[in-house]
Parts: sequence; structure tokens; C-alpha cells
Amino acid sequence: MGIPEICITFIAALVGVAYPILLEVVSRLDEKYGSLVIVNLFKEEIEWKLFRLMLFTSLFCVLVYIVLNVPYLAITTNICFTNMFISAFIISTTVLIIVFLFFVKKIIIYYSTNQVLQYFNQQKDNEDHIYFQATSDILNLSIKKQDTVTAKTASEFIYKNFRNIRVLNSGIQVQYPNAYYQAVHKIIQELIYSRDERFIYLEHRTIGGVWYLGEHERAKIHEDTFGWLWHGLVLAVKHDRDDMVMHYWSVAHQYFMYELSSIHPNHVRMNEQFVVQNAQEVDDREEERSRFLEFNYALGGLLMYRGRHKCLKRIFEYTTSLPPSYDLLPLWMNEVFQLYFKFRDPYDYNFPFINNRYYFPEVEGIQGENAVKFWICKYAALLFIRQYSIIPYLSFMEPLRYPFIPEKQNEKRLWIENLDHFKTLIENILNDGALLNDVGFGYINSQWFIDEGKTSPQDFIENLKQEVSQAYDNTELNQPISDAKRQSFIDGTKNILSKVINEYKSKLNSEIEEEYKSWFVPSINMVSEKSAFSDNQDVHHTNYDTFLAAEQANRISMSVSETFHLKYTERFLLKTPDLFKALDRLALDPKKFVIVNFGIELNYQINYEKIDGLTATQYKSLEIITFDNFNRAMMNPTFFVLEKRHLPALVCKQIAQDQLQKYSLTEIDEELHIYASVIDLNLNDDLRNELEAEDIYPNLRKSALLYIGTPIEIRWAKNIKMLALSQFSEFRNRGVANDAGDVTFKEE
Repeated sequence: MGIPEICITFIAALVGVAYPILLEVVSRLDEKYGSLVIVNLFKEEIEWKLFRLMLFTSLFCVLVYIVLNVPYLAITTNICFTNMFISAFIISTTVLIIVFLFFVKKIIIYYSTNQVLQYFNQQKDNEDHIYFQATSDILNLSIKKQDTVTAKTASEFIYKNFRNIRVLNSGIQVQYPNAYYQAVHKIIQELIYSRDERFIYLEHRTIGGVWYLGEHERAKIHEDTFGWLWHGLVLAVKHDRDDMVMHYWSVAHQYFMYELSSIHPNHVRMNEQFVVQNAQEVDDREEERSRFLEFNYALGGLLMYRGRHKCLKRIFEYTTSLPPSYDLLPLWMNEVFQLYFKFRDPYDYNFPFINNRYYFPEVEGIQGENAVKFWICKYAALLFIRQYSIIPYLSFMEPLRYPFIPEKQNEKRLWIENLDHFKTLIENILNDGALLNDVGFGYINSQWFIDEGKTSPQDFIENLKQEVSQAYDNTELNQPISDAKRQSFIDGTKNILSKVINEYKSKLNSEIEEEYKSWFVPSINMVSEKSAFSDNQDVHHTNYDTFLAAEQANRISMSVSETFHLKYTERFLLKTPDLFKALDRLALDPKKFVIVNFGIELNYQINYEKIDGLTATQYKSLEIITFDNFNRAMMNPTFFVLEKRHLPALVCKQIAQDQLQKYSLTEIDEELHIYASVIDLNLNDDLRNELEAEDIYPNLRKSALLYIGTPIEIRWAKNIKMLALSQFSEFRNRGVANDAGDVTFKEE
């Protein structure tokens, strides 16, 4: 037997006997682990790929050898080719046998659960975290088969992966790969149905949160982690696994005590004052603590919703110290009310889509949003009753001390409007004897409050509501005018009025000293809610600082346009094309005359009507002065034609001394003589009494008087000639419009 025949014998043995057996073993990997991930990993192994490649190569060599040795084909080859082929045949067969041995070794590894776990743990994971997924699949299988040894090994590998990520991200938020979150959730699903006491340590690590939260790595919790923690807890509560909830509570309690302990502010002296050197760290930690407490309060609401009252009792009684410390539960009434109003949230400021953060099973849509808030608020009501059960063991402990009244008016109003709802929730719980017995408060009833000399919850809420209402009214009455808002009013007034007045002064005559007639624009004032000009308010008053100035600016514009309307000597009503024809017929001297335009859209005439010689400021060398704002109720859009020397003058006069004193006015523009003030009517008895006599304004003590002094005089020279060419409108005007040929203008 020659060497090729020996090679063919080996290949035939592999193909005929070993290869089918190995294929069957590989196909049973799916049955063994129930994981496509592991099967796919095996098919990606280099031994599998090389074995198949070398097998096909060797079979190809066999085929070539057979073809070369078929007698009737009579294929002739030289000795050199034959030697090369035989060498290649031998090499391929040898490599096939070697690869086969390595392939068998890899199969043995995959077929041994312990070995494959060790193997996966030694591999470097890719971005899909495929080896982590395979390990978690083995852990799921071991839970199903109650294989505690394998489960222990797999869980250690998984914990190591979680810990490595936390160590690399110490001090910052840790967002685990999505594969990690999904793997833990699948394990929790298996554990919920397992109920095997030998896997309690796994419940502690998964739903308890040890893998997510860690132990001493100081990594911050990412929002995705909160979300997956919530998914697991919902599963546990839904399937009445109170023991799992308590696993979480014990881990959360320890984590909050040691990993989220408050950071003490470090006060240092700088520039004659003390500052907190680590203020950012303190604020960040308080934000972390607040977020963690919010999560656990929401869990209490979920337990209330599912009626897991005995689990709530276990939570209320859980402590790891003597005297007892309940760090995840309120110690002061202030914390209870903060919880209630945070989740009461009637305007969805805090939680616009709370169902996305804390979904409750079997509630959906808008009603689901309301249900989540309702049950967490009801949990807050239960915590309120729990305050009565706290026995102080330190002198400063006052569990029934009234909460701090909020400083901002909007928060006070929120309390006033929603305390009755809180009282209703408390009364519902007090009337539910079964609930009180389940949570360990069965002894609390109306007689107990009397016997113990404690204020009943109903009276507590009513007293608190009265205090908040009184504080709200006192603030409304006594709140000072904000210096910043007063200055904002002054700045806004100056900017608006100086712009308008300067525009008219720059386009009109500078002064008229002899033979003139005057019209006046009086000062303006209004009574406003003082809250618009005070800090810490419930609502923001739009344009509170510019509304009055804008109104006065409009009055100035109206007054100027009205004087033009009153002073014209001749008037013609013309259709738009005839306006410019009439101007052409008049043949006015551009050096002597000017057109004052109120309301005629020159841009439209320029761009669409294509009026020859018209620009925004001239018509055939005749100057055009345009004012956009005018009294549209009194006059049509109009061209006023007059001599330049007959233009009116705007004179800004000083305000009378008695008015300055009466309204406490400040001159905010010395050149234009603009005055302004914001007066607290609660502090000015004379003005308040004067306004009260008018019997128009309610609650003047809670109001402020805004005053803008602009004593403006509009002077017109006497006996002037002015032509008014008004734009005819089919909608406003009756009768027939004038023709351009009708227009005449008699000059002086």
C-alpha cells in the first residue's frame, strides 16, 4: 500500500466514522445548553472552521488522485508534478489529523460545563458581549436544572464582569451594556418561578441589586440601571415574591447608608466670609440621595397598589442597628410632605410621563399616569400615619413636628389647593382596619390619639393648611418690591419711550417758539398686582416690566397722528394709483415741501405696483416721513402734504414738583424728562386711600402703583396749510372717491 492509499484510508475513516459522530455531538450542544449563543460561538471557533476547510481540501486531493489513476483516461503527468501532488496530499492529510485532534479537544471543552465557563471567562469579550451572554445562558440553565455548583461558578464570573465595569467608572455614572441588563432580567425571571432556597444568594445578587449597585466601588447609578431595577421589582411584586423585595430592600438600605452617606460641607474662610469649598460634591451627593429615595418611595406605592401590606410591614420594621435606624423611610414630617407634593404633581411639572419611569402592571394610558401618582401619594399618606408610631429616643427627634412652610408663593398655593386631597387619603387609610393591622398600625384609631394626647391627622392637616394660608396672605401683603424687578421696569420704560420719542423728535421740527397751538400727552399709571414685582411668586407675569411703557408709547403715537388729522385744511379721498398722480399734478418744490405718511404701504407700491420714482424715503425727490403707528379708528392711511417749516414739534417738559413727591418719581432720562416709579400701596397710605375712594380696585394692600411721567407737548404753528390725501377703501368708505384731477392745494 502506497502513501496516497494510506492518506485515503485516514480520510475515509474520518469521513465515515469520526465526522458523523462529531456532528451529532455538536448538534446536541443546543439541547445541552438551550442557547443559540453558545452554538453560534462554537461555530465561530477556529478549530471548527479549520477542520471543515482541511477536510474539504483532503477530499479534493482524493478526488484528484482518483482522476489521475483512472486507466481509461490515460492522463500523463511528469514526475515533478506527481511528487508535488503527493507531498501536498500528505501535508493536507497530516494537517487534517492534527486539526481533528484540536477540534476534539474544543468539543470536550464545550461539552464540559465547568470547562466551558472557565474558557468563556478567559476570552476577551467583543462589543456584543457574546461570552457574557453565553455565561448568563448557562446560569439560566443551571437554575432550571437546580445545578447549584454550575450556578455558583457562573454567578461569580458575572459578578466579576459587573465589578470590572464599576471599577473602571468609579466616581461617575455607570451605564452597563444592554446585554448585561437583559441577562440579569432573564435570570430574575427564572428565579421567580424557581423558588429554590439554594439560589437565595442569586436573588440577593440579581433583584437585590448587588450586581447593579456594587459594594464599595463608589460608582454612581445610571438612569438605565434604575429602570432595569424597577423592571425586576415589578416582576417580584406581581408574582407576590415579598422575599425578593426584601432582598432588594436590605441591599438598598446598606447602599444608602454607606455609599450614599451625606458629605459634610467643608467651610473655609475666603475674603472675610465663609464659603463651602466642596459645594459641588455636597450638591451632587444630595441629588443622588434624593433620586435614590424617590425610587424607593415609588416602590412603596407599587406595594400599596398590589396590596402587599405585609411586605410593607417588613419594610417598616427592617433595620440593622440598635437603636433602630430606618434610613430609607422619613424621620420628619417635612420629608413626608415633600414626598407627597413631589408625586401629587397636578400640573405634571415633575413627572410629565411618570409611567415611563415607574410603570405599574395592568394600568395603561392617561389613567395609568394618574394611577401611579395616586398610589405613591397614598403611600405618602401611610408614611404620615407611620410618623405617629415613631418613638423618639433622642432629644431632637420630633416625628410630629409641623413641616417647614415653603418660601415660594407657587408652592404655598400648591399646598393650599392639595392638602385636602392628602387628608382624604389619610382618612381612607384610617378607615381601612385590615390595612392598618397588616402594616402593624392596628392600634392607631381616633381614641388612641386622644389617649396619647396627640393631634389627630385631620386636625394636623387643617392646622397646617391654616398656617400655609396665613403665610401666603402675609407674603402677599408684606412682600417687598424686588429691586431687580423695579430696575427691569425702569430699564424697559426708558428703552421703549426714548426710542419712540427720539424717532418723532428726529423727524419733526426741533422747536416752535412763537404763535403755536399745543396738544398734550399726559402721564400714565396703573394698579398692578404686587406679586408681579416681587420675588418667589407662583406665576410669572408676562411683560410686567414693559406693558405700561408700551401703552404710553402707543398713546404718544396716537396723539401725534390725531393732531395731523385735526390740522389738515384740505382733504381728498383717492384710490391708490391716484395718490401719486395727484402728487405729480401738484408739482411741489422738494426743498420746501414734505410728505408725512401714516399707514400707506410704500414697500407694496414699490415692489408690486412699481410706482416710478418711489422709494421708502422719497417720491421724485420729495421727502417722505413715514410713521407706521397711527389712530386707524379715526383716519384712513394718509399722505399729509405740508411745508417743512410747518411740521409740529415734540417738547418734553419737566414734571411738576408736587407730582414728583406724590408719586416718588425718579427721572430715568434727563434729556427727554422721562420719569417712573413702582409704589408699594401697602406702605403708602395716602395713595391707597385716594385709590380706595374710587371704589374700583380690590385688595390695594396687595397691589403696586406703576407710574410713568412723560409730560409731552405737541406744538403746531398757527394758520398753516396742510393737504390730506387719504387712501380710499371699498370696505371702510362710502360714496365715490375723488379723481386725481380734483386735487388742489392752496399755499400760503
